[in-house]
Amino acid sequence: MRSIIITGCILILNLSLAFSQSTKSKVILKNGVMMKGEIVEFVQDEYLIIRVMEGQDMRIPANYIRSFKIKEGKMSIYNLPEKGYFNYTKGGFLFTKANEFDVVNVNMSVHTINGYRHNEFYSAGLGFGLDRYGSTSAFPVYLSLNRDFFASRVTPVFNGNIGYSWMWEIDDGWEEFDDVNGGLYWELGLGLRINYKKTALIFNYAYKRQNSELTMTEDLWWRAENTVTENHKFRNMTLTVGMEF
Repeated sequence: MRSIIITGCILILNLSLAFSQSTKSKVILKNGVMMKGEIVEFVQDEYLIIRVMEGQDMRIPANYIRSFKIKEGKMSIYNLPEKGYFNYTKGGFLFTKANEFDVVNVNMSVHTINGYRHNEFYSAGLGFGLDRYGSTSAFPVYLSLNRDFFASRVTPVFNGNIGYSWMWEIDDGWEEFDDVNGGLYWELGLGLRINYKKTALIFNYAYKRQNSELTMTEDLWWRAENTVTENHKFRNMTLTVGMEF
């Protein structure tokens, strides 16, 4: 009986050890050192305390940490964005109200931004792209400013763009305008950033405005031709998804 109890205790102890090892955390420091143990305390942007296998608690400053486990039983390694060059390329849709009957046109938008990240929160870059507004297209060039709210794997993000766009009419067999000129371009957006080991996936929803000057000729049979120039503002909501490298 005694041997059975001892055997059972050993079995339970082995199962406990196996389970505890399967849920151990892993912390990788910026100098490449890897530590395994149990994360017992984490204060955002300040420090992390890990209980290593020897039973000792080690306090690690946040700026020493490159990545760490965030899911029990499964390793989910990610890197916070680091200081230096980045490229962010995104694509999606522009939603524009077409007329007073609440008809919404859906057009395409593709952009890329190359810039410099100051730290895990702030970055700035120079961007350009291609936007479609019905029968016209725009090529915006702009300054982009971005702000991540938290230093974590998943964080809300804010972005703002301002610049100038060149515009032209698409030759689809029915030219509506005699001349198309671009103008001021700006955009304000909110999104969600998911950091991975070497990249980040970013979903973004934004309000975009594009100023333009449209010239057209009215040729009506009951009166002489009349040239009209309109200062038009394209107002759009955009939904995009992109990757940062």
